[in-house]
Amino acid sequence: MNGASWFGILAAAYAVLNLIRLLLALSERRRQQATIPSQQTEQAVTVLQPILGGDPALTDCLVANLRHAGGARYVWLLDNEDAAGQAAASKAMAQAIAAGINANLYLDVAPAPPRGLNPKVVKLARGLLKVETPFVAVLDDDTALPHHALDRAVGLAEPGTLVTGLPFYAARSNNWSRLVTGFVNANAMLTYLPAARLGLSRTVNGMFTLMRTDDLHRLGGFTAIEHEVTDDYALARLFRNGGGQVVQTDLPVTVITSVDGASHYFSLMRRWMVFARLYLMENFGSSRISG
Repeated sequence: MNGASWFGILAAAYAVLNLIRLLLALSERRRQQATIPSQQTEQAVTVLQPILGGDPALTDCLVANLRHAGGARYVWLLDNEDAAGQAAASKAMAQAIAAGINANLYLDVAPAPPRGLNPKVVKLARGLLKVETPFVAVLDDDTALPHHALDRAVGLAEPGTLVTGLPFYAARSNNWSRLVTGFVNANAMLTYLPAARLGLSRTVNGMFTLMRTDDLHRLGGFTAIEHEVTDDYALARLFRNGGGQVVQTDLPVTVITSVDGASHYFSLMRRWMVFARLYLMENFGSSRISG
């Protein structure tokens, strides 16, 4: 069998695999749309947002969430040393006031965490001390929720569950940002939803998660994972080890990240590969992928 024949076989197998993934994703989406629970109130949610300045879209993302899910309580978590982040947060608050958005917002500014700890998780642990609502959500500062997202997520958050959304990247103005957009948008639905359909959801994407506050406290809170590098996977593992489960929804969340250039792009991809390797080692055995 010559090289062209092998190429044809591999191409056909790849096409069949993607068709199966697509059919599973569409089946899961139909299942979820048919079982959407009655809407609950977003006022039962506190949204924790660790903020890091530097992205030009940061202010727009912060304002978008106050506009789309203004009934929730927001806790914005910043470092003392992050002047850019504080400036973006102040600008977002001013824009929200000017737009007539009546936001329930708490701004928490504290020293940067010590080395050796995950800075995002340390911020979340700090924010959890401010949570008095029955539900708590973690939302990345580059992610915008659609209208009624929190209502639906709350309705799906049964005891012991960790609810997560489906990320979609918004294309930015440069080619490096478009590369990230193409990579994520071509794979998100065909990766997360087939796994959900087969009952194999074992992690979360990290852009948006929601859980019951008492469940999180029962499992030790965010301090239980503050030494972990991959905070999203560590949170999912914390819930699974505690007898809970991941609920992967088709709820679309828009991610708006500006990728400055090649260095930023490869840094982002490298971080994702670290997570992928850890996930494979823990779920399929290190002996199979080491070497």
